[in-house]
Amino acid sequence: MDNFKDIEISGRKFRIKKFGARDGCFMALKVSGILAGIFNKPGKPGKAKKVDDGGNLLAVVSEIGKLSEEDFTWIQDKCLSVCYEVLPAGLTPVLREDGNFGVIGLEEDTVTVMMLTAHALMHNLSFLKEGNLKGLVTSLSTGSQ
Repeated sequence: MDNFKDIEISGRKFRIKKFGARDGCFMALKVSGILAGIFNKPGKPGKAKKVDDGGNLLAVVSEIGKLSEEDFTWIQDKCLSVCYEVLPAGLTPVLREDGNFGVIGLEEDTVTVMMLTAHALMHNLSFLKEGNLKGLVTSLSTGSQ
């Protein structure tokens, strides 16, 4: 399992790291219903789509847009907290601990912020791909392992 993923958005290089185990568990529970429709093919229960950086990212953005503002803000803050811009001086946190952006130009760059959010979700919850989501949801709903 990769502990980070390097991506480029609008000519800028970013590194997406993994959530801590506790945040990752809660995030998986929080968004599993959203991701179920993205990873599982309609009409073919248990047959999962391959996770990629194309259509699935757009689907994630679309689905998280259905959340309440409070839930969306919590998820986005958690996602952005594991994102760093790769600069000559080193990795710089995209989101500072005080909730403000830590790198220049993101305050008005909606596309980059949304893409970072989606990439962070997909990278951190990639263990839910390829049928694993169905097993997780079933286990959680029935209390079995």
